[in-house]
Amino acid sequence: MRRYLLGVALLAALFVAVPAHAAIVASNIYTNNFGAVNSATTSNLSPTANSWILVVVGNRLAAGATAPETPTGCSLTFVQMQTGTVGSHRITTFRSLSATPGSGCALTVGFSAVTQDSVEIIVNEYSGTDTSGTNGSGAVVQASATDDEGAASVNTSSVALAAFGDAVNNAPIGCWYRGSSGAATAGAGFTIHGDTAGSRRMTCEDKIGEDTTVDISWATSTTGVGLAIELKAASTQSQAPRSMHQYRLRR
Repeated sequence: MRRYLLGVALLAALFVAVPAHAAIVASNIYTNNFGAVNSATTSNLSPTANSWILVVVGNRLAAGATAPETPTGCSLTFVQMQTGTVGSHRITTFRSLSATPGSGCALTVGFSAVTQDSVEIIVNEYSGTDTSGTNGSGAVVQASATDDEGAASVNTSSVALAAFGDAVNNAPIGCWYRGSSGAATAGAGFTIHGDTAGSRRMTCEDKIGEDTTVDISWATSTTGVGLAIELKAASTQSQAPRSMHQYRLRR
């Protein structure tokens, strides 16, 4: 019996329990409302290496909001994911990820030299995401088409996502741009990361775990346009199982 128990203990030592996934952690690193501009530049930022960077741009123009140009700066390459409009309002998302981002640097978003009535920018970063692919592509499981409320004036909105690739560890993100200054209230279980202030408002929220109905509400009824993303958690293995060959050598 003693030899049997010793054998069980040695076999158990061959494997080390490790978490299957990293925890996604969200941080807002920039939020601002600009007035009538044809180009918007953030203050100096210091993005974290290997964090997934999300830039959300909201802009309004009575004649039809101009599509924003791709952000530049901080030694990052950005890729557009989503864009959509409701009336004169537009919301657009861009992603990036780099092992060597710049530090103490600004991001600039242009509008093809067309002055907008107003511009909103939110920059969030997410650690613990999948870092495969290029410029953060491996972290994006799904990025919904934008969803608007049409001509309706409402104080709640939701964007649908499909079933998650990982219902426990992946993170839903939702962002909305709307035509009023009413304060936002996050959906159940969500945390707001980025909420601009002004006569128009843009808000982003996120949580951990599957939520296929990404929702939000705000104090004043208005028209709005929103979008949602499923962000993939990184797989982790802090220590690989020891092989039986290694065990024999140790004997």
